[in-house]
Amino acid sequence: MSCRRCARRATADLCEALRRSKGNVAAACMASHNRTDFYELLRRHGLPPPT
Repeated sequence: MSCRRCARRATADLCEALRRSKGNVAAACMASHNRTDFYELLRRHGLPPPT
């Protein structure tokens, strides 16, 4: 799998976790990351943090 494909998949997974939790950072638990790592992943993939 290419790096771009992996990045797209990771971004899609983060978006899906946020959608399922209605923007709640509890999505971090669903994505198996702690809150700090989750926010870092959002930043790395160019996604805004939930408000």
